[in-house]
Amino acid sequence: MSYQKNKKLFPFFRQLAFPLRIFLLILVVSVFIVAALAQYLSASFEDYLASHVRDMAMNQAKIIASNDSIIAAVKNRDYKRLAIIANKLQRGTDFDYVVIGDRHSIRLYHPNPEKIGYPMQFTKPGALERGESYFITGKGSIGMAMRAKTPIFDNEGNVIGVVSIGYLVSKIDSWRLD
Repeated sequence: MSYQKNKKLFPFFRQLAFPLRIFLLILVVSVFIVAALAQYLSASFEDYLASHVRDMAMNQAKIIASNDSIIAAVKNRDYKRLAIIANKLQRGTDFDYVVIGDRHSIRLYHPNPEKIGYPMQFTKPGALERGESYFITGKGSIGMAMRAKTPIFDNEGNVIGVVSIGYLVSKIDSWRLD
């Protein structure tokens, strides 16, 4: 682009005093830098929050899965005992729900009793059989949630069930605003 064309494109800008043009240029560059920094910080906070929820949910799920009362109740398919234990656990924590299933991912406990006896959602094929814990986000029977799933082992090390801890996305969104 030639010098003459530039003159025609920005006649208003060229009429401004040189210090004002420099100020406007610095202002525009500063706005872009601040916008880029805000985007970076927002993405960093999102990553931190997701990582924190993931770690917290997985730790809670593993603690619940290693509870002797839970292990015995799953082994004996004691639905009433599981409900009592799960309700007590949920009162003292910040997760939104806990679901407990057998080794075939059939629900033994669910906050909605009508869901008991049906397959758990979002199972990772083969993970339970291999004794793997995992984290997944998706829409389940209670709503859109981030959930940690971990196996329940008996005293011999056999997988006898699964614990799923969920944090509703709406709750996590409210944490973002706080």
